[in-house]
Amino acid sequence: MEMAELALVARRYGQHIEAAGLFRQALDFEIVAIREAEAGGRVQPTYAILQRSAATLALDCSDLKMAERLATIALAHNPPAEIAEELRELLRQVHAQDPSHPLQYVN
Repeated sequence: MEMAELALVARRYGQHIEAAGLFRQALDFEIVAIREAEAGGRVQPTYAILQRSAATLALDCSDLKMAERLATIALAHNPPAEIAEELRELLRQVHAQDPSHPLQYVN
């Protein structure tokens, strides 16, 4: 999470290129953590939290396809209700940002 926090600070100060690189590094670390969780048996809510975090970071990287994929995978593994709602909201954000997506109209 330290990389993500640094990225947010960089973005706040208008350092968008640095922020993008830091968000990408944070996403890469989160994906490693997801793989470790998968190897350990996808224990909820830890797995869903990691997936949600990674999907949010992918959205911060403007990688809409990755954000959608991560959120969808997390929802498919029956996360706790609160996290599931956050994942659905994240999907709405992804769809709202992608004018070519068939669900772009979702509010």
